[in-house]
This record gives sequence, structure tokens and C-alpha cells, in this order.
Amino acid sequence: GALLLNNIGNARKEYGDLNGALDAYGEARTIRRRTRTLESTGGAGLLNNIGATKAEAGDLQGALEAYDDALAIRQRTGTLETPAGADLLMNMGAAREDLGDLDGALRDYESALSLREQTGALETANGALLLMNIENAQAKKAGIAERSKKVGLRC
Repeated sequence: GALLLNNIGNARKEYGDLNGALDAYGEARTIRRRTRTLESTGGAGLLNNIGATKAEAGDLQGALEAYDDALAIRQRTGTLETPAGADLLMNMGAAREDLGDLDGALRDYESALSLREQTGALETANGALLLMNIENAQAKKAGIAERSKKVGLRC
């Protein structure tokens, strides 16, 4: 039930039907709550999928809420220190970056980097994406600091 609905959500998201994906994920979450299986790696993965879909739909606060729930599950179940945990932290960083919280984004990205290094998963496609995200967020932060200095000099 829940796994099938999660996969249906993934397929709908892949084809651009974000609302349909969220509906399927929501049904999967309901089943996982009823069967008490939300508190698992599968449940954390489902919440990560919900977060990613909400982020893609522009609901960044909703995405962070889903990611926070997934993070709490991974911490309680001891499954954060995995490549999937690193992906979750990277997704959280991206949502924070899109909200303009560069410090928070960089914290999440650095945590994800540490996990990728610990698990030997840095030299992967998601590892490369993470390194690009870190570089971009650092550049944005440096650009903001530089603009602030220029504004300060004009005063």
C-alpha cells in the first residue's frame, strides 16, 4: 500500500503532476501512520519525497517542515549517517538557500558533506551536486557581504 503509493507519487512527480504526487504521498503517509511504519527509513524517505515535491511546487516552508520530520525520524532511528541522510540535509540546505537563509543552508550543506565523506559517498552525482551547492551558497554570501561593504562606504 504505502510503498506503491510512494512509487505512484514518484511517477506523478516525474511527469510534472506535483499535486497528484502530493496526493499519493499523502495517502502513503496516512497508511504509514495507521500501520505505525512512518517511524522508519521508508517513512523518512517518504517525507523527503514530500519535501522535495513541495519545494518544487514553491512551498519552501512546507518542504522544510517535511524535511524536519524526516530528519527527526532519521535521528531517532539512527539512520542519519547514510547517503540518504546526506541527501536529506542537502535538500534542507537547498530549501533554506531558496528562502535566503544562506547561513542555515551552508550549515546543512556542511553536515551533508561530512556525512558523504564519512560514508564514502562524496564521489557520486549527488556528491558533485552538493559541492556545487556549497560553492554557489558561499558565492552568494560573499556577494552579499561585498555589496554591504560598498553600501557602508557610501554612507
